[in-house]
Amino acid sequence: MTEIARVTPAYKLANRAKIIRMNKIKPIRHAYFREYRKLQELCLMILSREKHGLGSQAQKVHGILFDVSWLWEEYVYTLLPKDFIHPRNKDKTDGISVFSNRERKVFPDFYDRERKIVLDAKYKKLEFTERGINREDLFQLISYSYILKAEKAGLIFPSVEQSVNSEIGKLAGYGAQLKKWSIQIPQNASSYSAFCKMMENSEENFKAIIDEEEGESLISPLSLTIYTSNFRTI
Repeated sequence: MTEIARVTPAYKLANRAKIIRMNKIKPIRHAYFREYRKLQELCLMILSREKHGLGSQAQKVHGILFDVSWLWEEYVYTLLPKDFIHPRNKDKTDGISVFSNRERKVFPDFYDRERKIVLDAKYKKLEFTERGINREDLFQLISYSYILKAEKAGLIFPSVEQSVNSEIGKLAGYGAQLKKWSIQIPQNASSYSAFCKMMENSEENFKAIIDEEEGESLISPLSLTIYTSNFRTI
């Protein structure tokens, strides 16, 4: 609580009722915040000290809130090859400089400078959006790929029905290839051990896809031209 109070000095308990009332009367409806609407409703319930039950039972349920996006990001990192760098936004480590003449950094989730790949973990429902991603995620990938001079950039997300390995498109101008990859989460396991086995298969499938992408990135157009020329000379 001390830390929360320290980083939110502008908060005043007297303003809480006003904040609750305004958010209920005029909730923010901008498209950017649409996917956070349910979270906003839950936050209002917590601030209002309202109960949120599961079913009609009288039994009390005690819960804990944790950052699922962060948890997904850390989980994905355990599956990536060791050469990937994982910047820590909160600790301000391993960020990439936006400007060449002054210090300002951004923090992609994972990148490999040698293989020219940058990846972003997203705990979002992207399985059935075909090639589409929202504008903010697209701009993020474009920015990271441009700064790092990446040849490939992609989103990694959880899926339910199938493993996704699809192209979003090739950027005009710089030419980076944007892609989407998923880790399929089993839904109909008969037991915990069966779930673990199915998860292992999903993880191995994902790691094989990333290994293949890394291998392709090592073969740049220039190196391929040199190799082909040498082969013809022989």
